[in-house]
Amino acid sequence: MLLLPLAIAGGLLATTRFALTGRLAGLYLLRSPAGRPLTLEDDLKLGEEERLLAGIDLGGLGTGPGLAAGPPRLDLAWDQADGSGVVTGLLPDGRLLETAFGRFLDDDGREVHGLFVGGARPEVIRALALDESGQSVRDAAGWHHVWCTVNEALRVEGDGRLLRPPDWRLVGARAVLATPGQVVLESEHRVDAGAARLAMHRRATFQAGQPFFRLDVRFTNVGDAPVVVTYGYGDEPWVGRFGSADGNLGWLRDGFVDRAGRFATRVQRWGGIVDVKSGLANFLAWDAGGPDLVYFNNHGGPPSPAEAGAPLASNEISIGLQWQRRRLEPGGALPIQLVVGLAVPGPGGLPALPEGALGARR
Repeated sequence: MLLLPLAIAGGLLATTRFALTGRLAGLYLLRSPAGRPLTLEDDLKLGEEERLLAGIDLGGLGTGPGLAAGPPRLDLAWDQADGSGVVTGLLPDGRLLETAFGRFLDDDGREVHGLFVGGARPEVIRALALDESGQSVRDAAGWHHVWCTVNEALRVEGDGRLLRPPDWRLVGARAVLATPGQVVLESEHRVDAGAARLAMHRRATFQAGQPFFRLDVRFTNVGDAPVVVTYGYGDEPWVGRFGSADGNLGWLRDGFVDRAGRFATRVQRWGGIVDVKSGLANFLAWDAGGPDLVYFNNHGGPPSPAEAGAPLASNEISIGLQWQRRRLEPGGALPIQLVVGLAVPGPGGLPALPEGALGARR
């Protein structure tokens, strides 16, 4: 009678790769991309859902938003070793704003670690309820998508690669502060790009009641020779519904943007994507002396001269910022200061910045 169960167990052991990290968010059986046919994992990240065969959630990353009605406050589910987690905030109007960090695979299948916006809790991914991913907001009607897995890239002159989030080695991550009133997270990274050696420090600061967070990124040249870098931050965010840009347009301080184009940041200090059907909108804001360029396009990356002026009509309508050809001497740094979040309704239907978004930094 024991032969059949033993044979099944032996077959599973022979065909299954075990990738257990100790996070115990759940147990998930996936098709392997290579090697043994199956993989058993104890965590699930966005990008693995198409390979998922079966799974059970154990709540190792928290069991989802547990905030009830009451005063504004924050909740943190954080995995320090992985540099990933989810921050949930109860807003003054009773809505929930959720932001996930490092909970996804990059487009080439590599894991991302650290304070890069994107992904979701394992139970959300398993249920394919992806409106609750990246950054999202919940009201009485359910979850609505605000930001997706953001696109970040750094190019070092003399190195042919475009450095993306998984290229940055995670050195350490920590929750500096985690209280109902404030959450502060940090992650440290390193990368070698040819002869250049760079360090990156990331810091995300949340304040209870605010529908945004402050993101500080600092690139430091820790090598022995000067380097010239170009950095980009952007997204095709699918505002409103995950997977759909239907009804999405760009917006800036001076009005709506319905065509691909490049705009000077000396004039504009903030912008975003709005779902004109629902009025839901996101925003990026930057300090004076910030990026050299803000753009809108029908795909990631600035529009070429041939693309400029084309109607924003694709399913990948994007907003992006660029810091272009910044020279860093040995020991020199490029500081990036952004505010990322949910816009509020403004006059004439144009979205506006929430109060305090460009106020004093904490």
